[in-house]
Amino acid sequence: MKPGPPGLIGKVVSWIALLLVVFASIWLQRPPAAVSASAAATEFSAERALQHIAAIARAPRPVGSANHAAARDYILQQLRSSGFEPEVQKTTGISEAAPICVAGAIENIVARRKGTGEGHVVLLVAHYDSVPTGPGANDDAAGAATLLETARALTASTPLRNDILFLFTDAEEAGLLGARVFVAEHLWAKDVEVVLNFEARGNGGPVIMFETSPQNGSLIRALAQATAFPLANSLSYEIYKRLPNNTDLTVFKIAGVPGMNFAHIHGLTHYHTALDNLENVDPRTLQHHGSYALALSRYFGADVDGTEPEGDAIYFDALGFLLLRYPAWLAWPFTVGTLLLFAAVVWSGSRRKELSGGGIAAGALFLFTSLVATAAVVWAAWWLIRKVHPEYSFITQGDSYSHGFYVIGFAALALATTAAVLGSLAKRISEPNLFIGSFLWWAVSMVAVTGWVIGGSYLLTWPLFFALLGFGYRFVRASENASPATKLAVATVAAIPGVLLIVPFVHLVLIAMPFALAPALVLPLVLLSALLLPLLRSSTDGRRWLFPGMIAATAVLFFVLAGVGSGFDKDHRSSNHLLYSLNTTTQRALWVSGDVRPDKWTEQFFGKNPQRGPLADSLPFGRSKYLQAPAPIVPLEPPEARVLDDGTANGVRRLRLRLVSPRGAERISIQVSAEILSASVEGKAVVPKENGSEAQKTWSLVYLAPPREGIELIVETKATSPLALRLVDESYGLPSHEVAKFNDRPADMMPAPFFRSDVTLVSRDFSF
Repeated sequence: MKPGPPGLIGKVVSWIALLLVVFASIWLQRPPAAVSASAAATEFSAERALQHIAAIARAPRPVGSANHAAARDYILQQLRSSGFEPEVQKTTGISEAAPICVAGAIENIVARRKGTGEGHVVLLVAHYDSVPTGPGANDDAAGAATLLETARALTASTPLRNDILFLFTDAEEAGLLGARVFVAEHLWAKDVEVVLNFEARGNGGPVIMFETSPQNGSLIRALAQATAFPLANSLSYEIYKRLPNNTDLTVFKIAGVPGMNFAHIHGLTHYHTALDNLENVDPRTLQHHGSYALALSRYFGADVDGTEPEGDAIYFDALGFLLLRYPAWLAWPFTVGTLLLFAAVVWSGSRRKELSGGGIAAGALFLFTSLVATAAVVWAAWWLIRKVHPEYSFITQGDSYSHGFYVIGFAALALATTAAVLGSLAKRISEPNLFIGSFLWWAVSMVAVTGWVIGGSYLLTWPLFFALLGFGYRFVRASENASPATKLAVATVAAIPGVLLIVPFVHLVLIAMPFALAPALVLPLVLLSALLLPLLRSSTDGRRWLFPGMIAATAVLFFVLAGVGSGFDKDHRSSNHLLYSLNTTTQRALWVSGDVRPDKWTEQFFGKNPQRGPLADSLPFGRSKYLQAPAPIVPLEPPEARVLDDGTANGVRRLRLRLVSPRGAERISIQVSAEILSASVEGKAVVPKENGSEAQKTWSLVYLAPPREGIELIVETKATSPLALRLVDESYGLPSHEVAKFNDRPADMMPAPFFRSDVTLVSRDFSF
């Protein structure tokens, strides 16, 4: 007599076991406990490092601001108190990105601790500037504090063989200018053997080593051997290098210097906002930064031979403290081996007449249907949530402060949708056909990922391998009379490696990314559910809608819990964008906003039905359209362009100008309507876009922190071409509300994290 389905107790035990594994896989990723200030001098203490953040991140410190200068002076003072002799690298930095170039007066802070060896250098990097819209306690005062506390701990320790260099870069937020000038101009740059960069894109959570330089095998070995809490995976490296995002490490990678990039990513809603303050710094996260910085400084400080190119590695963390790794060239042998195991399982099942071509195709159709249905349901859920909570449009990237509840809700919704598809479409498909058909998608995805994103191959290869071993058990070792509970237990245990790899990865991605991407981000969970088909199938036996209904109800419960806390207060603020633009040539003043619509505060500027259009007065080359409304004319002194020299030779006109902001604005924008042959600012050449088309006859330069005496600009144009120039000086902050006649922003609101949010633009036109 053939045994029946697994009993209720077996299914409940299996689900509880899996939930415990899910919980453990996420919980074990937590950062280490913070170390108190009473710890030994040779240890890294998050409590000591927090004192640095408190001093550095008192207010926003964009380049050119008084707070930026105060942060620079504090870092210098702390380095001197730790026994260093820091220097300030003062120069002009340029980021050539035609047709808009960013330049500025740069002040990098550099300090070097000499080793006992031959002068090889280990470089630790963090930037000390912030965006204008937030105090940058995490981004990147946490990185600067990590370097200061690491420098202090190393000073209290036995000298290392190699030199340790600390670089606090300037103007990272404005185009990596500090890193660029260090690599291009500083004498010590050529000595650097390895670089460690510390960043942030949130306000807490574990610190991830998310990017490395190419040929990273030796770096990953160092990370695994030297650090106690390594959190990294080669898929994040593959993803990041395909994105347009840059950090200071990008500059060093281009220069051929090996290195690693570290950042914490929880709390997207706080990124670049007023909420990135001291109160929202997690000491455990700061301790995790320090655990990397100090351990790797000592590792590479003792021996830099481990930085030699060694071929890329495939790597991933397991259980929060173990970093598994192997050479990338093994990915294809492992992939082929898994395909052979897949073929062996299919052959064994066919030999036992438990598999058929049609049944496998039906199983493959089931998983495809589940993927499509889940993406559609999650998209619809987020669309409905946005309709119920329109206030989310006033949060950074349209997200929610109840991010964690929504992550659980979307994960539950993905499982419920897959279970519903299983219960409605897959009942007539035998379990072996259903399983193997679903695995066919795994196998195809594994081959595709190994071919195109080899660093992510582990995420498909090892879950599939162990699941095949478990399912192959029923064909090779289990008889027809084997206990259903035994089969279910084997299948569940075989799925655990997949849970341990996929769940924490998807959790991190969902935490880090805006929910607009949720329909795609949850799809790996659908693939994971294919590994759980025996358990899912047994759970939908009988009342087939009961199980998916319970899971869907769980999803709704978490959505409701998330919505309950959706209101705004001083700790959970809505954001709005506003700037003041004054064209002194036309005597026209405007309030301008990049928001979709006014909110209760910006309505005082725009009304309920404002006009929208391009901001030709101050941003003539931009294509974006803004909300606009007339504003009072505030008596602000306009920028000046003084001709120092104007001559023509061989059909080329050379114009030398002195550009000045009499009101001491922190930035000057130069917008030129002419075909520029060459240009230089403060004696440094700027290479504009090649000439030859209508779109290439405009050029812009943004200069940060101009000195009071102004900056020198030299442009060369065709002699027959007139030069129309618009100067826009930009100061942080809006005009006085008493002069401009507006009410202050409420405590539950903050400036949107746009580059020109809460700034005053004063423009003036010139013709030469």
